[in-house]
Amino acid sequence: MKLGNLLKGSVLALGIAAAVFVGGADAFAARVDLGGYPAEIRTENAQNVIVTKRGKWKLDASTELYSSKNQTIVLKNTTPAQIDSIYATRCLTVKGNGELQAITQSGQYGINVGQTLNAFGGCGGGRGTLKAVGNEAGVRVRDLCIQAGKLNAEGPRYGIYADCNVKSYCTAVVNALATNDDSVGTWAGSSVIATSKGQIISEGGASGAYARNCYVKAECGGLLKGISRNLRSNLSALHAERTSLCACSKATLIEEYTYDPILNWQPRVPVNLTEYVAIRRNMAKVTNYRWSIEEGQGQILSVTPQGISMDNMINATLVGKRSTSCVKGEPTKLACCSQHIVRIKNIYMSVPVRMQAE
Repeated sequence: MKLGNLLKGSVLALGIAAAVFVGGADAFAARVDLGGYPAEIRTENAQNVIVTKRGKWKLDASTELYSSKNQTIVLKNTTPAQIDSIYATRCLTVKGNGELQAITQSGQYGINVGQTLNAFGGCGGGRGTLKAVGNEAGVRVRDLCIQAGKLNAEGPRYGIYADCNVKSYCTAVVNALATNDDSVGTWAGSSVIATSKGQIISEGGASGAYARNCYVKAECGGLLKGISRNLRSNLSALHAERTSLCACSKATLIEEYTYDPILNWQPRVPVNLTEYVAIRRNMAKVTNYRWSIEEGQGQILSVTPQGISMDNMINATLVGKRSTSCVKGEPTKLACCSQHIVRIKNIYMSVPVRMQAE
């Protein structure tokens, strides 16, 4: 057999097991090295393919995309394209209006970017959708910047893990979910920021969104929502380790917690929420907030420095809101028509059984 025929349809190993198929799109590509060449994902005859100047490859759930150079991918597909993973050692820019799903079977991350992941930004950037699911984190990056469209990230330990910043701009919606009990939805070494009407909604077992060094901040109409499934956690649903939460210019911060029956809150007995570490970090006094019941059944009897007295709470959601700026002693900083909302959902209070006289 001639060497040329032997090579046709085979793969050439490159870098960390990345490879390029020499043939055309008549076979599925297990591994594709994009090599920094601009790439497009298209739908042709009901089949999603990726195209560069090097060639064309069919995509399926086993495809691994790799690039050791700055890489741009344009999503022009009309049906969702599912692959196993993307690994870009430098910067990755994603544009277009299609949907790309990186759902890894055995890897740590669905999307792994050594430097910056830029999604749907700039003129003509599009409003596409990225979905990433990993066995540790859905997305692993140095910096994440999404300026339009959607990003959905899921993993056991983290939805998104960023060495530096996670930023959502210009109507972009970021959803991060971490499924373990001790997990964090979005972990950032520096800041988590939602600005210019961008949204970040992040859920974890211990914390929704965590910033180690700088800010957890919403500004310019942005919305930042952290969901913690454990009210007894030492981390807040929105947790800035070295600074305060802050919101400005009509922005919204939401912390949501799930009630645990082990807390055994009793009807008509004041509950001082600031006794919980997770709440106390971002709220000094319950009396500085306006409280109401949303969803479920129940009523608030009183709000005093001793706590909130409630009754008839059945699968109820307790909601506290503050929009007043510069309240003395309050750690969460608000400015210019912004608000901080605290939600505790699924509250159930058992009602004592009254014995009737015979």
